[in-house]
Formats: sequence, C-alpha cells, structure tokens
Amino acid sequence: MQLELTKGWKLHRGVCPHLDNPAWTDDTGLPLDVPGDVHTTLTVHGHLAHPFFGRNAEACRWVEDEVWWFRTTFDASPLWSGQAGLPAPLTECIELVCEGLDTMATVYLNGLELGRSDNMFVPFVADVTPYVQHGANVLAIRFDPPATHTRSKDLRLWSAFSRERPWLRKCQRDFGWDWCPRLPAIGIWRPVRLQRRPRQRWRDVYAWTAALTEQLAEVRVQVAAAGMAATQTVRASVQLRADGRVIATATVQPLPAHGTTLTLHVPQPRRWWTHDLGEPYLYTLEAQLWVDGQCADTYRCSLGLRTLRLRTESEQGKPAFAFELNGVPLFAKGANWIPVDSFHAAVPDSRVQHLLQLAVEANMNMLRVWGGGLYERDAFYEACDRLGLLVWQDFLFACALYPDFNREFVASVQAEVAANVRRLRNHPCLALWCGNNENDWLYELQAASGQLHSPFYGARLYHEHLPRWLAELDPQRPYWPSSPYGGNDHNDMAAGDHHNWQVWHGHVYPRRFGEKERLEQTPAGVSYRHYAHCTALFVSEYGIQSAPHLSTLRTWLPADVHDWRHPEVAFRNKDPQPQKLELTLLGSTGLPDSLEAFVLLTQFAQAEGLKFGSEHFRRQGATQGALIWQLNDCWPGITWSLIDYHRLPKAAYYAVRRSFAPRLLSLAPTDNDWTLWLVNDTLQPFADTVHVEVWDAWGRPLAHHTVSAQVPAHASVCLHRFREEALLNGGPASQAVVRLSCEHGNAPANLVYLRDWLDMELPEARVIATWSADRGQVTLQTDRLARMVTLDPGQPDITCSDNAFDLLPGEQRVVQLRSACGQVPVLPALTVRWLNGGITPGVTLGPGPVSTRPANVEGSERFC
Repeated sequence: MQLELTKGWKLHRGVCPHLDNPAWTDDTGLPLDVPGDVHTTLTVHGHLAHPFFGRNAEACRWVEDEVWWFRTTFDASPLWSGQAGLPAPLTECIELVCEGLDTMATVYLNGLELGRSDNMFVPFVADVTPYVQHGANVLAIRFDPPATHTRSKDLRLWSAFSRERPWLRKCQRDFGWDWCPRLPAIGIWRPVRLQRRPRQRWRDVYAWTAALTEQLAEVRVQVAAAGMAATQTVRASVQLRADGRVIATATVQPLPAHGTTLTLHVPQPRRWWTHDLGEPYLYTLEAQLWVDGQCADTYRCSLGLRTLRLRTESEQGKPAFAFELNGVPLFAKGANWIPVDSFHAAVPDSRVQHLLQLAVEANMNMLRVWGGGLYERDAFYEACDRLGLLVWQDFLFACALYPDFNREFVASVQAEVAANVRRLRNHPCLALWCGNNENDWLYELQAASGQLHSPFYGARLYHEHLPRWLAELDPQRPYWPSSPYGGNDHNDMAAGDHHNWQVWHGHVYPRRFGEKERLEQTPAGVSYRHYAHCTALFVSEYGIQSAPHLSTLRTWLPADVHDWRHPEVAFRNKDPQPQKLELTLLGSTGLPDSLEAFVLLTQFAQAEGLKFGSEHFRRQGATQGALIWQLNDCWPGITWSLIDYHRLPKAAYYAVRRSFAPRLLSLAPTDNDWTLWLVNDTLQPFADTVHVEVWDAWGRPLAHHTVSAQVPAHASVCLHRFREEALLNGGPASQAVVRLSCEHGNAPANLVYLRDWLDMELPEARVIATWSADRGQVTLQTDRLARMVTLDPGQPDITCSDNAFDLLPGEQRVVQLRSACGQVPVLPALTVRWLNGGITPGVTLGPGPVSTRPANVEGSERFC
C-alpha cells in the first residue's frame, strides 16, 4: 500500500516556517506539483521571466545561489485503511521514498531531520514507522545551493564548461554545454511516496536469457531477499507469462539466506528483436516471496528473450566493434539522447515517449544515453522495450577529471551504480554499459598538447571500480570503458568506437598517442566531405549544427530580431567556437541574407552532410554502427539536434530517416566515377531491378539505366560503376538529378546530385501547395525541380509524413500532418519554403479542422 505525494506542495525561498505544524495554513508559498523544480514554479507564478526567452538564462543565475524549501502536508491515515492498528514493528514498516532529489537536500518529517541527500541519482529512503502520524503530517525538503558543497573542494580539476560540476553527482549538463546554457535545476525531479510494506522483501531479482533456440529458451532468475528471520519459512517462486498465460514456473524452499538462481524453460520462445528486424515481444516475469505461507513481496517486470553480444574481435583476429542480436549481425542506426529539457522534473512521460516514437519512425534501432545527462526515467526504458529500441547507457561522467581519490565521492558513485543498475538491468532494450563520455580521449589529447599535467583522475572509476561492481550486479551485459575508446588515440578508427569530429570541429585524423591536437577550421577543414575518408568500426558520434524551425526560434526571440547575426541569435549557439557554423555554410551553401534564410540553409547543410555521412557508413563494410549527435534538444538553441525543442523534426531528421531505411540505394563518388550501392540490413536476401533515371531541372529525361540487384541479408554490395559521362548521357551535371529506385518498391527511392549545391545551376521553381484542413493534408506540385521543400507547421509537436524533400516536375506529393497524439492538427498558419524559389509569408487557415480552405502558396524570393 502506498501514498503518492504529488499534490499540495508549496515552494519557499530562504526559510520555511512550521516544519512540525500541519495545521498551519501555508498561504505564503508558491503552489506546485511534484515532480517539480524551482525555475519552472517561479516562471509559472510570474516571479521569473522564462529562462529560455532572450538572454534570460543569464539573468536568473541568482536562483542557484538561494536556499529553497519544498513543503507539503498529507494525511497518512489511508496507510492504515483496512488494517488493525499500527504497523507491526517486527514485520511491517512505513517508508518515505524520494526517488530523486536534485541535489543538495535535507529531508524533514514533522520537524525531525531524517537525513541528507547529495546525489540526485540515488533514491532517498527512510524508515519512518515511529515518526509518521496517523492523520496530518508535514514533509519538508530543503535544497541548499550547489556551491555550498563545492566551496571547500579543489576546483583545479580540469572540467569542460564548469569547474565545480565534477564534485557534484548532478546532471552535468546543468552547468552548461556547447549546446545549452547554464541552468542548474533544483527540486524534486522524481516521484515521492509513502509506502507500507513488509520488512521481508526482495533485495534482488535479476533475470537473463542463458540460452535461446527456436525450440527452447533457458531463462535464469537470480533472487535474494532481505529482512528474514532465521525462524521463518521462506519460499521463492517465479513465473513467466505470455499474453497473460503462465508458460514457465520455478520454486525453491527454503530460500537460502544468500539467495539462489532459478531456471525457467520456455518452449517455442518468441524473441525480442529491434523493430527493424522483427517483433520486440515482451513476456511478463513475476517473482513472489512467501514468508510463513503469506506473500510478503512481489516483483513484476516485462522481460524480452534475447541474446546480445558485442564483438570486439573479428573471426580473423582483427579489431571489431559490432553488435549481434539473437546471433544476427546488427548495424546500429541511431542517435545520441540528451535530457529532453533543462528542467527535467517538469517533463511529462508523453514527451519522452513521443520523441522515442519519432526515433523509431526514423528507422533508428539504437539510442545512446549520453554521459553528461541522466539515467532516464522508467518510462523511457519501458517505451524502448515496447518499441524495439536498443539503449547504449553511459555512466554519468563526461568531459572532465573526477575525484576518484575521494572516499566519500567513490562511495556515492557506488551507491548510484547499484541503484541504477538494479533498476535497469532487466530491460531487454539495455545493450551496453559505458564508463564515460570522452574522458579517456580528452585527457590523453590535452596531456599530449601540454594543457594538462595532473594524473588521470577518474581512471580508477572506469577501469577498476565500474568493471568490478558490474561483475556483481550485471555480469551478463557488455561493458565498455569510455566513448570513444580503443586503438592508438582512444579515438582510433581502427579499433573500438569513434567520435568523428573532423567534420564540424575540424579535428585532423589520424592522430596517435603523444601527438598534439591538430585542427583545420576552414570551410574545407570542417566539410562533411571528410566523412568519405572515415573507416571507423563504429561511429558513436557525428553531427552538424543547424537552427531550429523558424517558428520555434521566433517564439523565444524578441520581436525586433530579424538579422541572423543579431546577438540574440548568437546567444542561441553555445559552441565556444561558433564561427564553425559560418565556415560550414561558406563551404556548402553560402551565407544567408535573412533570418529565414539562415534557418533554411543551416538545416539544408545539416541534412546534406548527415545524408552523405550516413550513406557512407552504411555501405562501406568496416563500419557497424552510426549514432548521430544528437537526436533531441533541451532548449530552443542552435544545436546539432535532429528534432528541435518544440519537437519539430528538422530537415536532417527526414534525410536521416531515408538514409537509415532497412534497404538503401546510394551513389558514391570515386574520382570521375560513380558507384551504385545497395545495403540490405534485413533478415532476408534481396533481389530486384534497380532503375537509375537521370532528369534535368525542367523534368526532361536525360538517361535511364537498369541494373540487376541480388544482395544477401546483412550485406552491402556495389552493383555497378558508372563513368559520369555515361551516367548523364551527355547532360550537364550542374542541372541534373539522379533518381534511384527499385522496380518492385523494395527500397525507397533516393535522389542524388552529382555536384554540391554551390556548383548547381537550377532555375527558380514555383511550388503550389494546397491545404486540406479536415484531412490534415498538404498537396504539393512544382513546375521545376524544387530543392528541399520544407513545411513549418508553426506550433510544437506536429509531425509530417514527409518533409524537407526534393520535388520533381510533374510529381505530386501529399504530406499528412499529425499531432503528437495522432490527431489532425488545428494550425493557425502553415509555411512552405524551398531553396530555389523562396519563402512564403504563411498560409492562414480556418478556425477548425473541418473548414477546408485550399491555399495556393508560391515562392517569392531566392535565398542564394
């Protein structure tokens, strides 16, 4: 029995009166629900301008320097409902559980100080049986400024963006990163509850698939209990259900004090697959603890039957980095996941689930939960289980040296690891534990460059403590010490995983241990064309910046900002070297002449670059994974995200969705030749006829080639090599588009250009768009080739069935719009833009979804 404490909280600044008087009427605090945080509460009640608007993030720094109190009163009598008297002290208890306090917190119940919490990733749990009152109670939590904890610490440890964060077990991104401002959240970021429960309980329930064939699966369940008396009779039983039906059981009596492992045999098992390979089928595992004939505790979770292996060596004994799911090679296609908001406590589960659904629709099968963020909420991993998304989970250390010499710090990390590994290890989506983000690589890089002279603080965590703790807590799952890691540089393409930041940051590869860092920050040095030279085994980060949608950007900018070079726009870009965005534009699109053009051109450059890189990584056989930096945004900034803060997918999202299709047709440049490739990531071999059609920008056919394709499962095959002259049949490359398609539609069509945008000679296109409001559809046509036709719905959480596509003359494209809940959206305006035509001022629609009002939209000005 439990009592959720979500309502009736009040926020106080500095002091909080009447910690022991539930009868006091609190009319001075600001009301809020829990989970909740200080910044959001102050904003809702008008005491703080929204931190995301303009430059307000700088103006609200005072919030992190104050003491804040969260206070509530509650009636605990429901915990005694139906019970005779108080809990029996030897067999029952009442616990206060605070799943996440962010971060320097002291907890009081009825004026009694229960304890302190200084790690937001470790639940605060207190036995309050003697102290909770049958009736009204007061719960208060004081949050001290983070600086009170770090004031006495040695802040000379190297740390990117902030020197105090390595000492704080708090979301590291809170102190600012190169894609978000400094906004340290303060508050109760996960649920709070009182629970009445037997003292006899499960301490551990750990399940894994030990063997798996078509005929039989062997599931092992390791169980251990706590609170047992030597005189009690203890029995453990576990069962597995499929669609509500019990299909396997196991029992042990007596349960040994140290625990035991039970085995379940499952006939004709249904496997858990990533969504691109099959069904992510979930069984239900239930473990019951029986004490003296009474059920004292029940553990229940979804369980996927699957095997997963990380191969770090090939059959020939060479370095490898590749996942195998159920014995099948898996090319990991996905992105890096960051916290979905600077103020994570206020985020509903629905927003997280919507973003995960968008990842699935983009043909992604893996997300990397990045090490500067969070161990995500349960709803995240539960959704990944259901959706068939694998999760690479970093431990939360990023771009810094960490005080592994400090005993209290290491003890706190150990408690953090134990709490979160136990919470997450039974999820079939969880593929890998990783020790940190970039710490090994950056330490060696900076030491070799003479910028660091200290020991590698933190190394014992990643290379000694974490492997030892995981050997006890989750020995069945692979562990990787850092990302990137392996080879001669820790960011070597020939071993381990690789972060490709030659594109965008201008790192010069290859590099070897001991060599100084080399940078080429020029338009050519940061160009996405460098992806063509990347032969990494697994690319766990690669990305390009872009602006959010114009409607998103304008929501958070002052109304008088119209220039893309305005300081307010520059404030949106937290890269310490923001000139790289301009260098990227100079090398790919040219510079814009307006804020509207800035949005379109940065999104185009990002889309073109990630399309180029993703296609390359998939077709060249060495690489077995491509995780883009980054999927989502935590604020409305100019970042590397595929989906902006308003949950509007950018142009690159749609480009990546096409490039991550299970079967991919592509052309690769090789000197003066072009090679035709087909990638088949499915479980079945592929056979079809590939059509290679060449058109000019006016829709006139130039050439038509056919190529027979036979590609095995999990393979990439070069089908044909074209000389450029023969491919074009004498047509001009600067005006040509190549359309790749399969005769039977077994792979999506792909449009390819033989010249970069700056070298193209395209006529101005006239796009006609017709909006059908009752159906939520836009129909588009063009008289000439239109590059990157983009719809901006103008409000959050709207998804298009397709967007940011090229439209051929004579082609009609129907785009379906939907809201996050799958309904036809009501849009006050819709804007259509394209590169070689212009921008429309928007289409004003009727008041509701039933008012069908066609609207013709024509381009009016060129961007370049």
